[in-house]
Amino acid sequence: MRGINFLDKWISNNIPETVGADVISVAELAQQLFADAKALGIDSTEIEEEIGSVYE
Repeated sequence: MRGINFLDKWISNNIPETVGADVISVAELAQQLFADAKALGIDSTEIEEEIGSVYE
């Protein structure tokens, strides 16, 4: 549950509602998401086990 709570909060703080999605921006955001999670001691697998692929 910790992973999904972090993801929800991270998305609301880091992604504007009007943002368009393209492959480069999604990859960059995913890298930043995992870096921010790691800084808080949350592994990427903890997030993806709860929600699946962040790229989807």
